Amino acid sequence: MTCVMAVSAYASETGVISADVVNARKGPDTSYDRVEMLAKGKQVTILGEENGWYKIKWNNSTGYVSKSLVAVSGGDAAQETNATITGGTINIRSGPGTDSSRVAMVSSGKRVTLLAEEGGWFKVEFDGRTGYVLGDYLTPDDGALDALVAAESEPAAESAAQEPIPAGSAEASAVESGATGQSPDGATTRTGIINGGTINVRSGPGTEFDRVAKVTTGKKVTILGEENGWYQISFGGTTGYVLSEYLFEGDSFPASSVGEQIVAMAMQYLGTRYVYGGSSPSGFDCSGFTKYLYKQFGYSLPHTASGQYANYGVKVSKADLQPGDLVFFTSPGNGGRINHVGLYMGGGNIIHARYSVGEVHINSFSESYYSSNYVGAIRIL
Repeated sequence: MTCVMAVSAYASETGVISADVVNARKGPDTSYDRVEMLAKGKQVTILGEENGWYKIKWNNSTGYVSKSLVAVSGGDAAQETNATITGGTINIRSGPGTDSSRVAMVSSGKRVTLLAEEGGWFKVEFDGRTGYVLGDYLTPDDGALDALVAAESEPAAESAAQEPIPAGSAEASAVESGATGQSPDGATTRTGIINGGTINVRSGPGTEFDRVAKVTTGKKVTILGEENGWYQISFGGTTGYVLSEYLFEGDSFPASSVGEQIVAMAMQYLGTRYVYGGSSPSGFDCSGFTKYLYKQFGYSLPHTASGQYANYGVKVSKADLQPGDLVFFTSPGNGGRINHVGLYMGGGNIIHARYSVGEVHINSFSESYYSSNYVGAIRIL
């Protein structure tokens, strides 16, 4: 019997998306179409519950997400996992090791939120940013480690705690053609594409199984079968399982889906510092940010806003903008010359590396500066 909790019981209940990227769907099952992709930290209103899914509302939209992907205010899932930095001035790194690049330096007493643990290193969140700290330099609050272990046992932890694998790396170059073939038992196989960030591939159909590999958005795989909401896949000589939520079945993403994927990836870098000439997660300028995002999906763009607009994609009107389109601006007294680029998110908003605030930031087209200095847009996909 379906158990549906009355909407009134949730009238004032709020929640926060707890996985890196989550699909909000039209109904309480992965078979329903996606309404929108929501990034980690997105606050939502819970309207009801059905078959292990929450009906939620955000902005002016409604949809369904798995309960395991939402931390509910006041509930067990929302138990704090906070800690304090100790030991002086500490490096925050991009990955779990001293060979990873430094993304920030923080001092003793800094409060952080624990997101995951890997080999004695903790992924932490602070000031809207994320990175890794050696456990020796952290003092967790009482109960924080228990809460972290509980959170990591949920499917929400299936979006792996790591930056997207850059195009051109050894892992990225291992992408298969994904041609349809046959599994060992002779059954016809299908092609799929990973979506949702960097995802854990496990030895069996569940988060309790060991991780055998990591794959990133855009990775083509061969689908061998399905079991308990997990796909069995193969790629580059490796066989394993991924949660069905993180696999798009087909040879290629629809253009609109790729745009949404790029926007979801861009949201992971919200708050990343502005660095003139920067084109990596350690710091971006405006064209470096869009160049980096599209590089993860196999597109090579120049590191200038004017060059991106003049030589790539197709021009689209403001009325026809879709998520993932690049939007370009001039500035007062610049003679109409392009000197800034951002990524259109949908809903009249853009995400961009903004010099004046010193970080990756979100603004609305309704703001006078952007509406009055808009030049045009292109669609790369």
